[in-house]
Order: sequence, then C-alpha cells, then structure tokens
Amino acid sequence: MSGRLAVAVRRLAAGLVAVAAVSSAGQVAAVVVAGSRAPTTSGDAVRAAKLGWTRFVAGNVVAPTAVSEPCPMLSAEAASAAVADVGAVPSALPSGVWLDRRSVGAGIISIACGVDLADASEPAGSTGLVVEATILDGQVGFAAYAEHIAGRDVEVAAAPVLGGEQAGRCRNDPTMCVASWHSDGLVVTVKLDGPRSEASESQAFQLLEAVAPTVLTNLAAVS
Repeated sequence: MSGRLAVAVRRLAAGLVAVAAVSSAGQVAAVVVAGSRAPTTSGDAVRAAKLGWTRFVAGNVVAPTAVSEPCPMLSAEAASAAVADVGAVPSALPSGVWLDRRSVGAGIISIACGVDLADASEPAGSTGLVVEATILDGQVGFAAYAEHIAGRDVEVAAAPVLGGEQAGRCRNDPTMCVASWHSDGLVVTVKLDGPRSEASESQAFQLLEAVAPTVLTNLAAVS
C-alpha cells in the first residue's frame, strides 16, 4: 500500500476518533451496545459504524489481503441466510475477509467479506455474495463511486427503505448484480453472482436493505 494511502487512513482514523471524543458518552454507547435493539441506519448508527470501520482498517492495513480476523460486518452464516431469504441458493464456497483498494478519487479502501466471485459456483447454480463497506474520501461523491462499481450512467436515487441514497444494477463485465447504499460518506455494497432472472436486480436491492442495518451495528461494535 502506498505511503499516501496509509497517511490518509491514519488521518481518517484521527478525525473520527476526535468526533467520538466530543460526542457525549451516552450517545456513543447507545449505538455500540445496542445488541438488544433492532439494527438501524440512523445518523448515530452511521457515525458509530464509521468509527468501527476506521478501527478495523487501521488494525489490518499492514496485511490487507491476509486479514485473519472474522468479518466485522456479517458472519458467513448470516450472509448465507440473507441470500436464501431473497430466493437464491447460497454458495458453499469458503468465505474470506480482505481490504480492497478502489481507484476512486485519491484512492479509497473497502472492507470486503464473502466468497471469491471469480471462482466457479459451488454447488452449480448457487449465488455468491460479497458485502463491502467503504468511507468516501471527500474527493468524490457517491455518484462517482456508484459508477465505478456499477458502470456508467447508473442512476442514483433516494433510498426509500434505508434513507440516504442508493444505486445499482446487474452488469455483464464483470458478471454480477450490485447494489450500494450511501449515507454521510459511508457506503455499504452487496455484490451477487449467480443465475440471472428478471428479478435479479430487485433481489440485490432487497438483500442490501436486509443486511445494511446489521452491517452498521456490527461495525459499531469493533473495538
């Protein structure tokens, strides 16, 4: 990883820690320990998730492709259940965790969890899932990020269920269906690779709406 990107990560971490420090202790704790509540995509939940995201990235930036920690966003079991809930057959491929650099703006990092979508499906006809979380670096907005992952002319629209904004589509190069949600600089993305139907794009958005609140709650718990 370049020195410039590492410096950017450290600056981001410092900034978010400062935000948490000036917040009241009750406000922060209410989000981080909210395991007994239904997950939420509120502003407080997003801010707490961004802090946890920064902690995880800072702790694993030295070996971004060899992360040994469990996924900080969604367990493999929860991911499989989410795929099944939208009517697809979950992949049985092993799930991994890695940091992925994106050539958007000055260069941003995603935490990614899931199967290797380049591998052949197992069993045949199953659907692989990758979940990503990204913090935009301020150099570009969500529209540019959405175009990067979903292709040119992708439509950005208000997210009716989650709040914020969303974008996505099924694309052929690479072959996958992508749906992303953005709020206050935090982006959660799901990527599905499996059999295509007229319902594939709506399945991606349905899955995004199902997992995004849990991703935020779990990221907020990273210490």
